[in-house]
Amino acid sequence: MLGFFVALLGLGASALAGTINGLVLRKFVAHFADGKVELSMLNAILDYARIFNGALAYVFMVSIVVAILIWSILMVGRGAPMKWLRPVGRVMFGLATTQTR
Repeated sequence: MLGFFVALLGLGASALAGTINGLVLRKFVAHFADGKVELSMLNAILDYARIFNGALAYVFMVSIVVAILIWSILMVGRGAPMKWLRPVGRVMFGLATTQTR
């Protein structure tokens, strides 16, 4: 159950990033498209949104990796009937940790 909630946390972060990037930021930029705001201020806000989305993407990746790790550890500890999933989880954990460095 812990792995599920960790994965759910990552999916929530991903949904928040998509909402900010797709809905909020789009309306914000459209509101200031008439040119009444300084370009440097608009670029600073866009950079902040980009950095925030990157951070939430990192939270998503780490939480999915941790969830897979938790599921793999539980499978090893309990001797689950699907023994072929253990190495798959370890390989995915290894690949994900090498990709985030």
